[in-house]
Amino acid sequence: MKPPKSERDLALAQAASLLAICIAGGASQREALKWVANRATSNQLEELALLAEAIDGGLQVEQACELAEQSTEHPRFRELVVKIALSNRLGTRLFEQLTEFSSALTTDWLSEVRVISQRAETRLILPQVTLTLPMTILFSLYPSLQMLNSSYI
Repeated sequence: MKPPKSERDLALAQAASLLAICIAGGASQREALKWVANRATSNQLEELALLAEAIDGGLQVEQACELAEQSTEHPRFRELVVKIALSNRLGTRLFEQLTEFSSALTTDWLSEVRVISQRAETRLILPQVTLTLPMTILFSLYPSLQMLNSSYI
């Protein structure tokens, strides 16, 4: 089975979940972003590491998020960064937004994996059907044909 194209989204969902846990635990957005970026093991989260480096460099969280939003082409990462920037600007709670975001990304990834596995299952069934079904029919008909043939002799 080929890995799904949205592996990056799954890594982002895990990072968003960790970010939500840090913020729910009382960490500031700055601390949470730095903590999650330092512990992100996926190579697909380079933008998150760059965001943490910008924050370490002295930029405000909102400015670093705007810079990351402009520099990335990944729409899901852009969505995450916009959520963080808006939460920082408006003072809204980020925990629920990150939890919903993580859940949506995970659901999308699971549906993609489900489709890929169903395709693989279908590819495995076709040879089974084309080989086994004729042999089954042949072996089920052979005794009855032989019995009919022997009764005429």
